[in-house]
Amino acid sequence: MVSWRVRGTAGEGRNAVAWVEKRGTRSWRVRYVRDDGTLGSLPGFATKRAAADHAEDMESDQRRGNWIDPAAGRLTLAEWSVPWMDALDLAANTENQYRSLLRNHLLPRWGDVAIGDITGIAVAAWSKKVRATGHAPASVATMVKLLSMLLADAADERLIPANPIRPSRRGRRRRTRAPERQWATHEQVLTIADQATALGGAWAGTLIITAAWTGARWGELLGLQRHNTHLDDARIVIDPDHGALHEINGKFSLGQPKTAESSSSLL
Repeated sequence: MVSWRVRGTAGEGRNAVAWVEKRGTRSWRVRYVRDDGTLGSLPGFATKRAAADHAEDMESDQRRGNWIDPAAGRLTLAEWSVPWMDALDLAANTENQYRSLLRNHLLPRWGDVAIGDITGIAVAAWSKKVRATGHAPASVATMVKLLSMLLADAADERLIPANPIRPSRRGRRRRTRAPERQWATHEQVLTIADQATALGGAWAGTLIITAAWTGARWGELLGLQRHNTHLDDARIVIDPDHGALHEINGKFSLGQPKTAESSSSLL
């Protein structure tokens, strides 16, 4: 095996950032020093000149500070998702949602794919197929958003040049109007509460009325405890730390409401 430094001087070239080596009789490769001091290899060049040109480009990119290790993009999405998830600091229910989306949707399709091989066109085609299977557009958008977050952080860590997922400007225009949201009148709420009371008891009717008059979310209603209610001044307090009931992996626990604005007194 014969080695040359990028600029053509004889020798092993180990004090250069990148150099070329002959492999067999008709093949050349580029060897380079990674940031951690280990050696990388890019094989498959037909001529010494082609390998040397690529090595020079690598050194130039390193001097400009925009070089990316070609081997970094060979990391699969499954491999990258492990440290990515470990680094996130999320509410337990949000982390559970992310893990569920990864396990059930992203990894079955993209888990074995190198992050450097994922393209925006491929993701768009995949999301179209997922919608065709009956998944709600909002659910598919969440899947794509999570995949985009993974790739955006990979780009920030200089594993890939850029996040390949961009906002799509293609697609059909929506021809149907979104249905107008229906709001129950006071009389309708009381009618529903009466029916709930007849079927489930006074607690059910009380829950319906409380939901309608306060606008609290379902988890916030179920997280209410006796000390949160102040009937003397008709006030309900949603605790900022334990004001919502969460179900995570089949287990229930009290935790923070969805937003900071939810932590307040409701009349």
